Amino acid sequence: MIKNIILDNFRNFDHLDVNVNNRLVIFVGKNAIGKTSILESIYLASTSKSHRTNNYQEMIKKNQNKAKILINADKCYEVVLDSVKKHYYINKREIRNVEFLGNLKTIMFSSQDLKIITGAKNEKRHFLDINLSLLDNRYLSWLVNYKKLLKKRNELLKETKQNLVLIKVISQEMANYVLNINKYRDLFCLRLNEYLKEITTSLNFEDIKINYNFITNIEKINLQYDLTLKNDLKYKVTNYGPHKDDFEIEIANNSVKQYASAGQQRTVVICLKLALAKILEKDTKNSPILLLDDVFAELDYKRQEALVKYLDKNQTFITTTSLIEIPNNLLEHALIIKLEERK
Repeated sequence: MIKNIILDNFRNFDHLDVNVNNRLVIFVGKNAIGKTSILESIYLASTSKSHRTNNYQEMIKKNQNKAKILINADKCYEVVLDSVKKHYYINKREIRNVEFLGNLKTIMFSSQDLKIITGAKNEKRHFLDINLSLLDNRYLSWLVNYKKLLKKRNELLKETKQNLVLIKVISQEMANYVLNINKYRDLFCLRLNEYLKEITTSLNFEDIKINYNFITNIEKINLQYDLTLKNDLKYKVTNYGPHKDDFEIEIANNSVKQYASAGQQRTVVICLKLALAKILEKDTKNSPILLLDDVFAELDYKRQEALVKYLDKNQTFITTTSLIEIPNNLLEHALIIKLEERK
């Protein structure tokens, strides 16, 4: 459980020191006052990434040289952002990104997550990659090594005189990483589907299913490289691999992207995150911290009530512009923190 959050020069905060030692914490305030930034800081201390930007320097307050995030939980997690890079500390000891990643387990929901449904293919792949990396550092290692080989292969494809023998050798080396990545993606989607069935039944919501097709046979993976080689040589880029994979999310056997309403899409993403929380809890034996950014805004009362029961085991942070949106049985047990405009 997170007990305390300290922010220095992070986003629009000069300094924030807030005690949050409660099972349920609700940040309430006007838009653009910093509620989402607080959740972003927790997520950054969990994943080493922001859910809002790929440019970490955007998170440093204007006209300042560095920013600091300090999260006191079971350990002291610290992230320092400066003009050069991000620095990571656990209990004041600086460590590498790969060691820092995933020590503090969180599940984030924000409007940005709707990109899992409405965004491009790379948004869907990011959902798989970031969460599988949090579950198992080996996945992150395979992904990093695969991308290094992919870069090298693409460089060879762009050469005027293409070395087919070397391209073949690199393709075979890539295939081993593809096999591991695809097996993990395949199992992950299978487990998500199992929990989605349980959750949608509980929420009295339409069936949600992820349709995917990741090749988990080394011979077939090598065959795909052979089959796509002609086009790769022509267009000078690798057209097969985990960097091109996609999956489809369906609701009641229809495409969520094409047929679901805005409210349905929001509920689908929430269900995905709840399923992910169950996987994290089972694998790590700990309940992840839930970060719910304006989650109740577009849910009807019935689905709000159904969602509430999933918040019992987890420390949960909720943001809202109005407490009216929050079910009364949550407010009774919540630590409510009102954020005021800073002068």
